[in-house]
Amino acid sequence: MKKILFIGFIAVILIAIPLTIYLVGLQTQTKIKAEKSTNLTFSKLSGPVNIGQKFNLNILLDPGNNQVSFVKLILSYDSTKLKRGEPGISPNTSVFPVTLEGPTYDQCTGTTCTESITLSIGTEVTKAIQGAGSPVTIASVNFEALAATETDTSISFGNGTQVLSLATSDEPSENVL
Repeated sequence: MKKILFIGFIAVILIAIPLTIYLVGLQTQTKIKAEKSTNLTFSKLSGPVNIGQKFNLNILLDPGNNQVSFVKLILSYDSTKLKRGEPGISPNTSVFPVTLEGPTYDQCTGTTCTESITLSIGTEVTKAIQGAGSPVTIASVNFEALAATETDTSISFGNGTQVLSLATSDEPSENVL
């Protein structure tokens, strides 16, 4: 009787271990990712720009469902149509009081040039930009036209532009742009 009980116990273990491993393997582990709902845009020009005319554009951030604490802006433009104006990139220090890097200017490859700046809220996490609503101006950028343009200014956000969020569902270095 003890022998049958022992053999039965071993059989149950031999069946239970592989079954448990199989069932655990079937379970899907879901990881919440940041919602990529943050948008960066430029303000619209009020009208055409003529050769030699200086103009500025505001850089607008709509955080969507994120809590934005950090922005690395890389602006790309066509150097045959535009040249950097003065003062270049001007951060809105009431929104992002800390400049971590830059601004850097006139990084050109061929006719494509970039300007960059890295901004942060600093250590004050309560200043994170949040709430879907009207976009907030985070910086302005100045240019001088080398060619006439209607409304297309040949400026875009370059590769490497990054927005980070403090929301609990976001990874520390996850780009939410």
